Amino acid sequence: MHHDMAQLYFRYGTMTAGKSNVLLSVADSYERQHKTCCLMKPSIDTRFDQTLIYSRTGLSKKAHLLIQDDTDIFAFISSN
Repeated sequence: MHHDMAQLYFRYGTMTAGKSNVLLSVADSYERQHKTCCLMKPSIDTRFDQTLIYSRTGLSKKAHLLIQDDTDIFAFISSN
């Protein structure tokens, strides 16, 4: 019996390196494969609509979780 284990990917880079674009592309690919993907962003990022993850190329998706200083990410994931 095979069980899929949750994975956490952390991507980093300089500004304009394409991090958001890669994130949104991977999320789209996961959704097309009927896989679960949880998008999170820090609540202090208020450059655009606060609930959106936005790429300079024009891609955007709604974040599932806005992370605050006291956010329990593990509790959020296990409840969904």
